Amino acid sequence: MKDDQKLNTLILLFCLVSAAVFLVSGRWRQVETDEPEHREESWLCRSSELYTYDEMMHDIDLMRFQFAGQFRVDSLALTADGREVFDIVIGNSAANHRIMVNGAIHAREYVTSRLVMCQLLDILEKEEDGTQYKGNEIREVLEDTEIHFLPMLNPDGVEISQSGLDGLRTPAMKVRARSIAAQDGQPADELYFSQWWSNANGVDLNRNFDALWKKYDDGVHHPSYKKYKGTSVECEAESAAVAKLVREKKFSAILCYHAPGEVIYWYFRQNGELRRMTEAYAEELSQITGYRTDVNFQSVDPAGLKDWALEKEGIPGFTIEIGGEDNQVDAEEFRKLWEENRYVILETAVAAAEGRLFRIPPRILEAGEHLTVVKCSEYTYLRARPNSRAEELARIPLDAEVTFEGYANDEFYRVTYQGQTGYAMINFLE
Repeated sequence: MKDDQKLNTLILLFCLVSAAVFLVSGRWRQVETDEPEHREESWLCRSSELYTYDEMMHDIDLMRFQFAGQFRVDSLALTADGREVFDIVIGNSAANHRIMVNGAIHAREYVTSRLVMCQLLDILEKEEDGTQYKGNEIREVLEDTEIHFLPMLNPDGVEISQSGLDGLRTPAMKVRARSIAAQDGQPADELYFSQWWSNANGVDLNRNFDALWKKYDDGVHHPSYKKYKGTSVECEAESAAVAKLVREKKFSAILCYHAPGEVIYWYFRQNGELRRMTEAYAEELSQITGYRTDVNFQSVDPAGLKDWALEKEGIPGFTIEIGGEDNQVDAEEFRKLWEENRYVILETAVAAAEGRLFRIPPRILEAGEHLTVVKCSEYTYLRARPNSRAEELARIPLDAEVTFEGYANDEFYRVTYQGQTGYAMINFLE
C-alpha cells in the first residue's frame, strides 16, 4: 500500500513538473514567435498618414524594446500644454563629430516628423543587420559620429494642426487658442487650426532665434497661428531648449526639415570657408534628393534655426523643404518622400566624419584688421550711416581692401577705405 502511495506521489509530481515545463516553454515560444511579428506591424511612422504625438511616443516605446542599448532618449523641454520635446541620440557619445536632424518646428508640417522617425528607424535596423553604406558598416559610421534626432520640435502645435481645440489637453490652453484666433480675426474652426504653424502660445518657433530677430518685422505683432516672432529671442521653451542643445553639442551640421517646396536653403550671410562648405554640401544634398538649391535667403523670413546656427554658431545649416502640398500624405506620396531622403542622414554623418562638414566658430574681429570686398559684381558702397539708404561716401571695388574699425549693427561694419571712414555691408566683406 505504501509502495502504491509512493508511486502515485511520484506520478503526480512528474505530471506537475511536466505541466510547468510545458507552460513555461509555451509562454517562451509565444514571446519568441509572436512579439517580433507584432512589433514589425506596429511601426506607426511607416503607416500612419497623420502621425500624432501619441503615435510618435508609441514608436519610441517600441524602439526601447527592440533596440535597447542602441540609443538614448532625452527630454529637452516641457511644452505649455504638457508635452515633451525629445532628443533621440544614436552613435558614439565620445565621437568628435555630431549632427542634428529635426522636424515639425512648424506645426502643420508634421509629415516631417514621420520622415525623421523613419530615418531613425531605418538606421537602427541597418545597424542591427550589419548593413553597409558606401563600403562601411553602419555601426562603423556610428562609431565616428553621434546623431541627434528631434522629430517633433513643436508637439503642441502639431496637435492643434491635426485636431484643433480637441488636440489641447488643458482648458487654459484651449482658452488661449480661441483668444489667438480672435486676435487673428478668424473663426476658431477646423480650417483655421489646420493651417497652424506656431506653438500653443502662438509663437512661430522658427522666427524665435537670434538671426536678424530685432530687425525682422513679422507683420503680426501679436500671438498668431503663424509668423509671430515672440517677445524676445528664445522666449519659448521649445526654441530655448534646442538652442541650448546646439550651444552644448557644437554640431558639425544641422538639418532642418520643412514642407513643402522641394528646395534646399543653405545660405544666411556666411562668408569664407563656411560659405564654400555649405554651398558644396547643399549641392550634394541636391544630388541625393533631386531638390533644387536656393541662395536667396532674403526671399524667406529670417530668425530661423538654420539661420542662427550659421550666423551665430558657425555651424553648417540646411533647411530641406520636402515635397507634397498636403501634409497628410498618402502611402504613395510618402514613399516618394522617403526615397528622396532615405540616405540624407547617413551621407551627412559620413561627410562630418570625413571632415567635409564642421563647425567654424565665429571670429570676433579686432580694430585694424583688413577685410576684402567679395561677392559683388563690381563694387559695394561706403555709406555715411549704417543704413542701405544712407548717403554714399565712396564706391569700393571688388577685391579692394578696407580696414575694420568696429561693429555697427547686424548688417554693417564701420570701416576705413582710402582714408575715409564710413559703413559697408557685412555681406560683401570677408
